[in-house]
Amino acid sequence: MGQNYCDAPQSSQSVLFVSIVSAFDLMILCSLDPELTSIIFQYSHYKMKIERDQESRSLEDVLGTDLEILTRKNFTVAADDPFPRTIHGRDLKKKARFFKAKSLVYRGLYADQLKEWLQYYTLNENLLVIRYERLNQEPTKVLKEILDFLGAPEFEFPAEAFGQSYSPVIWSESHNELVLSNETRTYLQRFYKPYNDELADLLGEEWRGVWDEGWY
Repeated sequence: MGQNYCDAPQSSQSVLFVSIVSAFDLMILCSLDPELTSIIFQYSHYKMKIERDQESRSLEDVLGTDLEILTRKNFTVAADDPFPRTIHGRDLKKKARFFKAKSLVYRGLYADQLKEWLQYYTLNENLLVIRYERLNQEPTKVLKEILDFLGAPEFEFPAEAFGQSYSPVIWSESHNELVLSNETRTYLQRFYKPYNDELADLLGEEWRGVWDEGWY
């Protein structure tokens, strides 16, 4: 899928799982439940590789490799994960070189990536972080906040714009086709909990626990 631009704040040219809007030297990051980010967005990439015969492992095998790499990179990984370890030695070292750009699990570690952004931007001065769920649930209010942040004039967005999906078709197809065991889902929720708490430490208490209930 190319470079993870959320992990490259010095570049404002592209977007991946986090929506990035660049205007007047301001940045807007729109974050989604990290568990959902890891599974839905990157599942589409995984599915594409399967269809192209570039991947033969199960999704759980891929998650197991990601967790092994994160452990080697000194990230805290919740114990007793249910995923197999199918890649070892040189192949694992090769994958570890590009884990920030290619790891399904790392894409949801927002706090680690936000720290990079905070080296270049100041929160709520020229960096605004919003939750995708809020944008989806109260679009008029959130869009007004964005316009105010940009210093842009008020704009009356047409009602039909809020009911139209701008997501690629693969989003809904992938979501409907996901078959994850309860064990996998429970583990991912447990895995992301401390990282979500770390994100709340950076962004404020209103972010604490916002994704604790999961998306399923």
